Amino acid sequence: KDEWPCITSAIAILADSPLFIYDDYSLTIENLSLKIREALQESFAELIIIDGIEHVEKSSDCSEESHNKALAKTLKRLAREMDIPILTTGIASSSIELRPNKRPNLSDLGNAAPFHDYSDTIIFTYTDFDYREKVKNLEIIVAKNANGPVGVTTAFISQDSGRVYEKL
Repeated sequence: KDEWPCITSAIAILADSPLFIYDDYSLTIENLSLKIREALQESFAELIIIDGIEHVEKSSDCSEESHNKALAKTLKRLAREMDIPILTTGIASSSIELRPNKRPNLSDLGNAAPFHDYSDTIIFTYTDFDYREKVKNLEIIVAKNANGPVGVTTAFISQDSGRVYEKL
């Protein structure tokens, strides 16, 4: 009840923002490219976010690795051509669960390894959640950075809200 004014304020900000949500699980590389171009023609955008890059369908006649290479090349070309950053999220390889140290690294990209070649920055997040604790350390692992240093920094993450707080 106390947070309702904050929620309505955030909704008002989002309602006035040039936010495009394209929620289609039958997205192909060609459709994705077209949708990005359409969104940029309709409005000024400062960032494209693709949540779940693994959901982009591959054609039946290509391997997963060649699909990921084509997808990574397409996104890199679009980012340069449209002069806009493109941020993608994805799932690390399940092989991470077999190691004692479960912090992700570049080898955990698995079949998405072509993204390593075409990405300027690759960031992983890691937390070792103990579900009895309300707040945990969140490690932000910059594994590749074409424009600066790599390394690890920490923040806090609230289990209740999912909010990330700067570690002072």
